[in-house]
Amino acid sequence: MRLLNATTRRLETFMDPNIPLYAILSHRWADDEVSFQDIQAGQDAEKKKGYAKITNSCSLAAANGLDYIWIDTCCIDKTSSAELSEAINSMYRWYQESVLCYVYLADIEDEEIGQSEWFNRGWTLQELLAPPFVVFLNKKWSEAGTKGTLQSSISRRTGIPIDILVTGDLSSASLAQKMSWAAGRETSIVEDTAYCLMGIFGVSMPMIYGEGGRAFVRLQEEILKATDDLSLFVWKDDGPDRQSGLLAPGPRAFRHSTNVKRSKPYDVPSIVLDNKGIHLTVPIVTIKGRDALALIHTEENGKHIGIWLRPLLDSGDYFERKSSSSFWCLDRGRVIDNEEGRHKQRICVRQNRAPNSRLPTLWKHGNEDVTRLLLSNHARLEAQDSSGMTALSQAAMSGHIGLIRLLLGAGANMKSKDHNGRSALSQAAANGHAETAKRLIKNGADVESKDGQERTPLALAAVGGHAEVVKLLLDHGADIESKDWNDLTPLLHAAQFGHTETAEVLLEEGANLRSRDSTDWTALMWASSKGQAKTVRILLDSGADVEGDKRCHTTPLMEAEKRGHGETATLLRSKGAKEKSLIKAPKRSLTDPVALSHRFLPVWRAS
Repeated sequence: MRLLNATTRRLETFMDPNIPLYAILSHRWADDEVSFQDIQAGQDAEKKKGYAKITNSCSLAAANGLDYIWIDTCCIDKTSSAELSEAINSMYRWYQESVLCYVYLADIEDEEIGQSEWFNRGWTLQELLAPPFVVFLNKKWSEAGTKGTLQSSISRRTGIPIDILVTGDLSSASLAQKMSWAAGRETSIVEDTAYCLMGIFGVSMPMIYGEGGRAFVRLQEEILKATDDLSLFVWKDDGPDRQSGLLAPGPRAFRHSTNVKRSKPYDVPSIVLDNKGIHLTVPIVTIKGRDALALIHTEENGKHIGIWLRPLLDSGDYFERKSSSSFWCLDRGRVIDNEEGRHKQRICVRQNRAPNSRLPTLWKHGNEDVTRLLLSNHARLEAQDSSGMTALSQAAMSGHIGLIRLLLGAGANMKSKDHNGRSALSQAAANGHAETAKRLIKNGADVESKDGQERTPLALAAVGGHAEVVKLLLDHGADIESKDWNDLTPLLHAAQFGHTETAEVLLEEGANLRSRDSTDWTALMWASSKGQAKTVRILLDSGADVEGDKRCHTTPLMEAEKRGHGETATLLRSKGAKEKSLIKAPKRSLTDPVALSHRFLPVWRAS
């Protein structure tokens, strides 16, 4: 293991069992990070913007009595594929064996840490779970709390139970529950969606960049070799039914599996994987002729879970999944304890993987002649690229209206979603293509379709400041108060990004000025904190309360001043905002175990 000396800022290599105590840094990569080669080269490393992370991290480690720190940007030689593979397979253990983990949130000043993009990334899930002690640091490298003191808000934000956050013991969670924690997270590289989860599931496998979605299938196959937990089969896929087997296309398919648990007792016979499919022994309930429900030793809210299968051969031993859009919950008393029509059977479920295709990539360039040629040769309309996008999604993202007409005429599925949960209409809205969005809506596209972050097309259009698309969606019945997973409404999105015209459209259509996100911030609070003076003026002229929401422990004026937004602060004062001292949150009792744990923690500050 290679560690950075906190004093000399030089790299040193250690072998088990002689690895010293060390801290570890978790962060989101930015431009101009310091690499292994930069550190080896010496002084040139200090010229990079990313060197500030090195300096502050080392200072923190030294201040806390640690001589070494591990930072992924510079402690791994990424030019060596062998070293990179070893590091990825060891990553969870390295975080687990650290003394403490600093989480640097470069996009957070005084906001709730849950608003950081750090919580949306795939790799950071293990960086939250594995370390025994985690301290969160804001943009200024000041402490924003610890995993212990913020356990309740982190649990709400991530869906991870508090007891698991505190103890780090994942054994009580089913495979489906663990997967659900990753359902809303994204990675820059498709394969990393699988690789970033290996440590959480205790498996290792070779890195094969370029294999696309196959990596997630391999991950599940490796997991099944080491467990008898069949909850891995409990998932739903909203896209077209590409998968007719038991293995999911990606973590997002588990977003409805938060409450799925294993049934007791765990007397599940061995699972075997071969080229025919997945062989397992489960209770079978015959339904609708030859179809069957496989009861897979899991439950949700006291109900047993079944997977609907259809037979492939007359023998009745070979099946495929009839639909990947649902799983079935059955009352125990009515079905599970009724022996009629139920028996245990050794079955094989075929895994029908969707083939990789270059067609979506070809279609995204918008060549109608090529499209006509492809369609005349029976090209697969629902073929997906590595990000899960179909031809229709690619065309919608690029605004190729002619191509949209051709694809819709050929029967393209408007309900299809990519790996981020975005439909074709979501892509058109996010990229400001009004004519494309209008065509899709005319053909029946769902204006309330939600992506992996629970954002509707209207929310995505508001984020991008596409006022024309916002008006179009509202004219077709879009919910003006729809909320994403942070409870941000379209108006709150428009306000924080300073999209004045979009905010005006939303206000004219009746958007609620008092709507609050999960941290009780209103549109005015967001606009003020971001220094969006023009948007602040519009909000105030529309009747926003200049003092903000009393449930917050701050005001719009305080946020503007704190961040140095002079023009915004002056505007707020001219509208009657009053100077106030910081309204402190209620103090915890010293008998509160969370407060007690925090009493004995050092306060970290960069020197």
